Amino acid sequence: MSWHILGAGSLGCLWAARLSQAQVPCTLILRNAHSLRTYQTHGEHISFLAYGQTQPQHIQLNAQLASHAEPIHQLIITWKAYDALCAAQSV
Repeated sequence: MSWHILGAGSLGCLWAARLSQAQVPCTLILRNAHSLRTYQTHGEHISFLAYGQTQPQHIQLNAQLASHAEPIHQLIITWKAYDALCAAQSV
């Protein structure tokens, strides 16, 4: 089963990188169509520099919008606490 991560800020990308390194499938849920297009234009990956490393890893990840039809079974919300309810309602 895969994880969906709502929010692609520093915390969301950290979760995504660690899940990916553990070979657990995950998908980023981005805020809007502009963010998704930008992510796709820049190669559909995140850069991750772990402690003690000198070169970042480029981790390929799927991304989608909250309106995507794929069912979500496991969700990590990485928005600020005051926005969490709104974030959850978006999916």
